[in-house]
Amino acid sequence: MNDTDADLGAIRAAAGKLLPVTRIWGENAITAHREFHRAVYSASHNTTMIKLLDDLWDKSDRYRRIGLELPSGDEPRR
Repeated sequence: MNDTDADLGAIRAAAGKLLPVTRIWGENAITAHREFHRAVYSASHNTTMIKLLDDLWDKSDRYRRIGLELPSGDEPRR
């Protein structure tokens, strides 16, 4: 298996775990979305960009979690 096949496999596997970001699936959905996006940008094999985007996800995850609480309701976030 070459890098492209492995990258596509990782993207497909992560896509299969995606959930709507609602209060019901909260943390699991946030984690699934991060794993999907990381699989996509990791396929670039650009270590500088991967580190930058990992750092950005680390810093912005707190806002995603706050978003689970506001506004009230269980509708998917769009």
